[in-house]
Amino acid sequence: INGCESPSTQVNIIINPTPAAPIAGTDTGYCVGEPIADLSAAGLNNIGWFSDAGLTILIGTGPSLLISPGIGATIYYVTQTTTDGCQSPADSVIISVNASPLAPVASGGASWCFGDTIADLTATGGTGTLIWYSDANLTDSIGSGTPFTPYPVTDTPITDTFYVAEMLNGCRGPAGMVAIYVNPVPVVNAYPDTSIYAGESVVLYASDSTNYSYIWTPQEGLDDASSQNPTASPDSTTVYYVNVIDTTTGCTAFDSLTIIIIFDTCKLIIYNGFSPNLDEVNDSWKIESTLACLPDKVKVTIYNRWGDKVWEGEDVNYDRIIWDGTNKNGRPLPDGTY
Repeated sequence: INGCESPSTQVNIIINPTPAAPIAGTDTGYCVGEPIADLSAAGLNNIGWFSDAGLTILIGTGPSLLISPGIGATIYYVTQTTTDGCQSPADSVIISVNASPLAPVASGGASWCFGDTIADLTATGGTGTLIWYSDANLTDSIGSGTPFTPYPVTDTPITDTFYVAEMLNGCRGPAGMVAIYVNPVPVVNAYPDTSIYAGESVVLYASDSTNYSYIWTPQEGLDDASSQNPTASPDSTTVYYVNVIDTTTGCTAFDSLTIIIIFDTCKLIIYNGFSPNLDEVNDSWKIESTLACLPDKVKVTIYNRWGDKVWEGEDVNYDRIIWDGTNKNGRPLPDGTY
């Protein structure tokens, strides 16, 4: 002042280093409902967590932070501050919470019959991938996409349920389900295959069940084509087919038999029983004919129910071949069917 200078004073300026940003961890995705882990940061100084890139909204301090983000992506910022008050740049971590897709709508469930070709199953979902499972716990994955072929042809009667869920952004939604029922076909046996003379009739038989209905074809020569046991009087040799329907399941099966019509004027008479008890009434059995039309030499062989030959007779005159109920050694045979 007035040309006079005062003594000097020293001022020290200290520039402290800026600390490095703490390590905020790895970006992580979750599905709705999953437990979300706390955030953690690795640093040497005081840790601060912020919800904005401008670092103006402090939401927590310390090396870990309990969070509960909503659906979508949430960015968290973390810094560290030294004892000198220097704040580091921020590191960030993205936590994504993805909504689970809805349950797909599955279709194609139906009742089938053993041996049918099963139609593909279908499902309608969102933009994710459809995964098919064989169990309700969704642990056994058996296919993906739509349509889905459960099996090409049924090889056994079964009841089977399939489950389909959608996978989107790593999240699996609840499952839709569809059931397939494979029913057994009826057991059918048509009989007899036999021969009759023109003008005669024969009763046809098919397997019996209270749940079965019957359709015989051709209907010509039958008294009732919808009967289980119709009477057939065909004019010519005919193959009859019976279609058996299980009225409970709708499954069908068929069998056939052949009725051969004999137009020969030589008609054999074969009796179906006799009583060889020496009472002089019906004591013997033989084949008769309305005309002498058998060949010059005839052999008659008798078998028991197990197919064993028990007696045999041979003669140039069939009328002399007479069986008295004994075996080939002349001993009486027991009552039975031969």
